[in-house]
Amino acid sequence: MQISGKCKVANKWVDRKIDKDQFDFENKGSFSVGKLTWSDTVKDKSGKQDFVYSTKKFICFGANSDFIANNLSSYLNIVGNIKTESFTDKEGKLVKYDLIVLNEVSLAEKKEPINKHNQSKANGFVPDVNMDDEIPW
Repeated sequence: MQISGKCKVANKWVDRKIDKDQFDFENKGSFSVGKLTWSDTVKDKSGKQDFVYSTKKFICFGANSDFIANNLSSYLNIVGNIKTESFTDKEGKLVKYDLIVLNEVSLAEKKEPINKHNQSKANGFVPDVNMDDEIPW
């Protein structure tokens, strides 16, 4: 199944707390592994809006690996495929997990906050200019 969207490399948990300076990313040479995190908005039964955070393991190769390593704290646009992987744990139980195989990675555009100047430009604001004034050459 294909997946695409905006996300970040997840921060690491250190001593049961999120460390905002460390990222869950490991460059293994020709490939990298880590975790991606993103949020979605959902509404409960009463209609109240809330955020739900999701985290999934990922793997990427080559240039995508280098790109992520150089942009760990940035929001990323990703395109990839979700695969279900499995292994047998020490107790002999089959453990399944989802893995995102990243095919494309780019920086997500950062939306500029709307300020009065930008809003005026968007609304076609033109400063008062007296067209009869001569332009000095």
